[in-house]
Amino acid sequence: MGGNELMRDWIDPAFDLLRLEFAEGDVVSRLVSDGCQPDLAEKLVAFLPLACGRMLLKGVTFPPSYMVMSEDGSISISHTLSSDPWWRKVETFLEERKTSMMDAIGAVGRRSAEFDAVNKAVSNGSRLRDLVAAEPIFFFVKPHAEVNQSLRPWWVFWR
Repeated sequence: MGGNELMRDWIDPAFDLLRLEFAEGDVVSRLVSDGCQPDLAEKLVAFLPLACGRMLLKGVTFPPSYMVMSEDGSISISHTLSSDPWWRKVETFLEERKTSMMDAIGAVGRRSAEFDAVNKAVSNGSRLRDLVAAEPIFFFVKPHAEVNQSLRPWWVFWR
């Protein structure tokens, strides 16, 4: 099984659990108990609602990046979403399903804080095309470079 299939194996169950309205912590726990790495489970639970919400909110200007809040409350520098392979796989996953699973995409997208903020703005009279979203801040999600920090070249056996 290639790398793309391994990525997709975790996106599909994460999407299904989010669609079925499981709490985010329960989705992470379930994925981890099924063998998913905790960092990846956290990332999918953050990325899937964001990507679904953005798919639903055509016309809004979204930033291409995100920031991370660590356990001590500090905020990271910006990280580009498209540079993360998991974000790209989530976008591909959703693009392949947008016609056949729009209701499910809507259910997951409505979990996004971005979606909620835009929905409130539109309810108060704003137009989608006039809205510019702020950079999302995820709690405890490790950016791509940090997720792979534990990987080291095969010749570095002393660490």
